[in-house]
This record gives sequence, structure tokens and C-alpha cells, in this order.
Amino acid sequence: MNRSELKHSVKERLSGNYGYLILVTLPAIIVGLFTAGWSGARPTNYDNVANNTATAIDYINMAHLDFNSDFLSIVAFFVEIGVAFALLDFYRNQEKKAHPFLQFIYVYQQKGLFLGTLVIGILQYVWILLWTLLLIVPGIIKSLAYSQAGFIYRDALDKGEKLGYTEAITQSRKLMDGHKAEYFVLNLSFIGWFLLIGITFGIAAIWVVPYYQMTMSAYYDRLSGSSDDGLIIDSAAN
Repeated sequence: MNRSELKHSVKERLSGNYGYLILVTLPAIIVGLFTAGWSGARPTNYDNVANNTATAIDYINMAHLDFNSDFLSIVAFFVEIGVAFALLDFYRNQEKKAHPFLQFIYVYQQKGLFLGTLVIGILQYVWILLWTLLLIVPGIIKSLAYSQAGFIYRDALDKGEKLGYTEAITQSRKLMDGHKAEYFVLNLSFIGWFLLIGITFGIAAIWVVPYYQMTMSAYYDRLSGSSDDGLIIDSAAN
């Protein structure tokens, strides 16, 4: 399988279904843009803190902002992962379900998935952070290596298999062995689309996010052997 063939298979599933898939991904788009906008805000009380002239109210407001920011990040994490699961389901089955806007919630009805997603996400964050503290490049490499852990854990639940949280990350690392560079290039191939999102002040995300996220889901589907296509992506392909 090459990259252009992977993207072609995604475009086939998007064709005629874009309206439905926009609704599926819209929660992730909304929370992503909202979180980005919130994190971009800088209250004036930070200047007071920096100058050692902050009042008690300044510190209270600053703590309130940080709490809200962290809370939004957690919400964004669960929404985006839920959307990724929903798009993987659609890629595999092409089944349109009722209430597409709420699919990111419905996927967590699967017993154990919410807790597993949380714990795996925390473990990934801590381990990647520790590697990043050593050097930036090892942190990036480990983020690529651990990138499929959530999908792996959910597939195990679907099959009724008992899989530990750390084992899901370990299996992701093994699955990505020899494929981290191609996965990085696959992500890099969307840089033009990401720039378009910025140029259009986020409007283009309505079209880009379904395409991008389903491509990432399709990559896992092929890499894990869930489909019959080959695993190697030709880095020279478009």
C-alpha cells in the first residue's frame, strides 16, 4: 500500500458521506478551536505576577484560568479520541448511525473504554514528557511509537480480550516498529491542509478534519492487519 492509495480509499468513503462525517467530527472541531482560542488568551494579571505586584485577586483569577484550561484540554482529549473511534468504525463498515453529532459520546458506552482511554492517555503523556525532558527528538519518536495504543485497546475490548493499559502501549510500540517515519511523513503530507485551516480562520477545518482523522484511522486499520492491503507506505507517493 502506498500513501496515495491509502488517501484514495479514504476519499472513496468520504464521497457522498461528507455531510454525515462533518457532523461526526464537528464536536472535535468545535472543542479544538475553542481550546486553542482559550489558550491563546493572556490575562493582564500575568504582568502583575511577573512584576511581583500581584494581588490576591490576581492569583485567584490566574488559578481559575489554569483550571479551566486544563479542564478544557481533558474534554478536548476525550472528544477527539471519541471522534477517532467513530471514524474508524465508519471506515470499516460505512454504516451511518443515528445522531452523528453524538457518536463521540456513544463510543464510550463500551464497558471499560472510558477508563482505559483515560489511563492510557495519562501514561502516554507522562512517558512522552519524560522522554522529551531528555531530548526533543526522543519525545517525538516515542509519541509516534505510542500513537496507536488507543485503537489497539479498543479493538481488544471489541474482541473480548483482556489487555492491560501498559500492554496496549507496548503493542503500539511494536506495531509502529519500522513504521514511525512513514507515519510521520503521512502526517506531514497534511501540512498544506493545516495551513489552509489557519488562513481561513478555522473554517476549512470542517472539510479537513474528517479527511485527516479518517486517514489516521485508515492507517491503523491497514497497519494492524484489519484490512487485506499491505502495510508499507511508499514515502514517495503523494
